[in-house]
Amino acid sequence: MKLVKFNSLEDMKGLIFINHWTRVFHVLKMRMCFVFLIGLFLMGCNNESLKTGYIDINRVNQEYKVAIDFEERLKELKITAKEQCIPFQEAYMLLSDSITKIKGENGEPSQGLIGRFIDSKKNYEAIQDKSFQDLQDSIAFYKDLLNEKINKHVFDFAQKEGYHYVFSPAGSGVFMFGDSSLNITNQVITYLNAQ
Repeated sequence: MKLVKFNSLEDMKGLIFINHWTRVFHVLKMRMCFVFLIGLFLMGCNNESLKTGYIDINRVNQEYKVAIDFEERLKELKITAKEQCIPFQEAYMLLSDSITKIKGENGEPSQGLIGRFIDSKKNYEAIQDKSFQDLQDSIAFYKDLLNEKINKHVFDFAQKEGYHYVFSPAGSGVFMFGDSSLNITNQVITYLNAQ
């Protein structure tokens, strides 16, 4: 807080007057903004009813042909990722079994065997990490592609059918109730699968 030195009582009264009117002006400005916002809201609430609907995005993802194809492709990618790891896993397990067998016979595995085991383990972990990362990248790519297609077609459907708003409560949880007469999921799925 900065202290101000006044040369006279009149200077101090002048500052108090300015501070008082600044606060009054701020309150008036806030009230005017509030009245303006209420006016905008009321202008938007004209007598025209807005056509509104909602879709169950979970059902769309289960019944949309492209989404079904995506799930099938995802299963193939998971199988491919596992298959890529099998030879490395088998080599790693074979060396591990050899070391375990030698130790079970109270022997000491050679440094060469231990070195091959360590290298094999590193190779297996590296290919497993790479396969997992490739799978995650593919999932992200296909999900983005799928969401882009769904959004585009729902937008086209809404424009074609004259909807002002189409909601998807399952995706974001924005609203907790929707009258079942507003549920347009079946129409949207039919439209999407026709594209």
